[in-house]
Amino acid sequence: MIIPTIENTIDDIYLMVAVYILKLVLPPKELYNAERESLYEIFTEEERKSLYKQSMDVFQSTHIKVVFNILDDSHLLGLLEQIKCFPNDFEVTLPALKKEYNAWSNTIITKGF
Repeated sequence: MIIPTIENTIDDIYLMVAVYILKLVLPPKELYNAERESLYEIFTEEERKSLYKQSMDVFQSTHIKVVFNILDDSHLLGLLEQIKCFPNDFEVTLPALKKEYNAWSNTIITKGF
């Protein structure tokens, strides 16, 4: 099994938007399958790079704005420079106010109160 790298996370997000939401990239193979294989199992590295390029081209030509609603402590916070590499408009939103129960510590976590 090939493990996806964190470096490809943003490419994967944009690819999914281009395939499933915009429907402007048509992969040569079906992405959904009963075995629930990942992109890394379905496609070779060259095929994935080609799909990433196609999705980059889609966002270059459509000028669609992508909004990233990134939660506290998300690994996506470390990938903001990669988001900036895409040619489209984007916005990153972060929580300003939150209250949540943490089952691990049996505590309520608050932010912005």
